This record gives sequence, C-alpha cells and structure tokens, in this order.
Amino acid sequence: MAIVNKNPEYFLTIAKEGNISKAAEILYVSQSYLSQYISKLESSFDVKLFDRSKVPIELTEAGRIYYNYLQASNQLYSKLTSDFDALNRERANTLNLGIPPWRGATMLPEILPIFAAKNKNVQINLHEYSARQLYDLIEKNIVEVAIMNVSLDEHDIVSTELLKYEKILLIANKNNLWAKRLRETEARNERVDINVLSDECFILMKEGMACAEWIYKYLEKIHFSPARRIITSSKATACNLVAQDMGFSFMPDGGLNWSAGTKNLECFDLRTDDLIAPLAAVYKKDAYLSSVARKFIDIVKEYYVNEAMI
Repeated sequence: MAIVNKNPEYFLTIAKEGNISKAAEILYVSQSYLSQYISKLESSFDVKLFDRSKVPIELTEAGRIYYNYLQASNQLYSKLTSDFDALNRERANTLNLGIPPWRGATMLPEILPIFAAKNKNVQINLHEYSARQLYDLIEKNIVEVAIMNVSLDEHDIVSTELLKYEKILLIANKNNLWAKRLRETEARNERVDINVLSDECFILMKEGMACAEWIYKYLEKIHFSPARRIITSSKATACNLVAQDMGFSFMPDGGLNWSAGTKNLECFDLRTDDLIAPLAAVYKKDAYLSSVARKFIDIVKEYYVNEAMI
C-alpha cells in the first residue's frame, strides 16, 4: 500500500528540476537513492510518474495528478497548522472559569483585578453554577478550571489542587439572645455546643451542594436535628435570613471574610475537624491545562498565601 505523502519534497524537487542528479544535490541525498525512491513510488502506485525518455524528464499524466495532489495537500496542511495556531491563540487568551455563585460574588472582586492587571488581553468567561453542575461542565470541556469546595465523593474524571482549608462556621444574628450566650461561652474559652439550639430554626443549604455535604455529615454525627428548617440553594439568601434573625446557618469562613453584607452576623467556630472543607482548583484529569488557566490558579494560590500571613 502506497504511503502517498512520504517525503513529498523528493518528488516535487525532481518535478521542478527535471533532473534526478540535480534534485539529489539540492536534497543532499545520493542520485541512486533518489532513483530508488521514484521506482518504489511508481511500483506502489502501479503507474509511471516520470517520462525518463525526455530531457529534462517530464511528468506523465499520472505524475501531474500526483503533483497536483501534493500541492493541494501542502496547502491543506498549511491551513490545518494555521487553524490550530488560531485555536491555540484563542485558547491562550480565553479563561473558561467555573465558580459557585456565592464564591464568585465574594472572591472574584478580590482576585480578578489582580489577574486582569497581569493578563490584559485575556477574555474571561464565567460559568456560575453549583459544585455538582461544575463537575459536569468540566467533564464536557465547557469549563477548564473551577474554584470550589470539593465534595466528599471522589470524582475520577478530575484533578484537584488544594488552595486552602476553610472552616465552616456557625452564623447568627448579633442581637440574637442565643448569640449573646454563645459569645459568653467563647469568652470563657469553652467549646460551643449547638445542641442548645435544637429548638431554633436553621437555614440549611440544599443537599448535594459541596459545603452542605460536610454540614449534614456533621449534624448526623452529633445527632443534631433542629426543630425547624429552611432549605435554600443560595448562601446569600441564608446570610440575609440570618441577618434578619430568622435563624442560624453555616458558612465557609472565606466567603464571610469577603462578603460586604455580614455586619449583622456573628460567627462561631465549633472547633471540629468535621467542619473543615478543602477549597480547590478543579480541572479535568489528564487534560491539557492552558497557560492562562495555570496563571489564574497560581494567582489564587498566591492570594491565599498572602491572606494567611496577614
């Protein structure tokens, strides 16, 4: 079976020069090697490509067909490499970033100005969805990298880079009677026991959300079941309801540190490893990670390192 594109420059040079000896000099190969190349090529196609009875040698009809094919093939290859270069340039200048809405609202105003200042020509496409949806978007190659609290379940399709461990804090309205009592408990350097809040309302995140998994596991472990619950899929809603003294809730400390609407909230550290959730950069396993995505991850890491030093 013929390998039609093997050393196409050999054939094209012979056709251009009309002389095997001169073509061999240009190509830095021996005349005998080039003659054998032509013989094998003609034998594989079962046609004559050159009329050697003429000086200079000329292409046969079959040779002209093959010549046109090689010329068209070179043009197509040039277009292919050009299209790939354009694709790589576009990818190099586009960041498809996945992030949960709460994280986006609280983190990105701090991080994106730093990133944009160092990467002025990068277009940023934000995909703001729950962690569960982001895993799906990563698998479908719609999101290249996501910043989120990783779930308890392992996902074989992704790789994770740890950014930091976040505490999940109990939050309450500052003026709530129980909040005042819990402050007194902390002032005595005693551990807060949420079982005293069993008759209170808790605003909890919908099951399946990344942080919710850690919270529900913890509540199950300590056999805590509040008398009343409000279930929401929005951390912003939970914070606003707590700020209106509608009940208690749980929030990762990172978002609370950055959120501007938390002045009426009191935060309590329950001092348990069960409420420490990893925040990570998540991307598809074994996939090519663009340079712009790597730069973003590195800037987020650097930000958290600097934050920890403050």
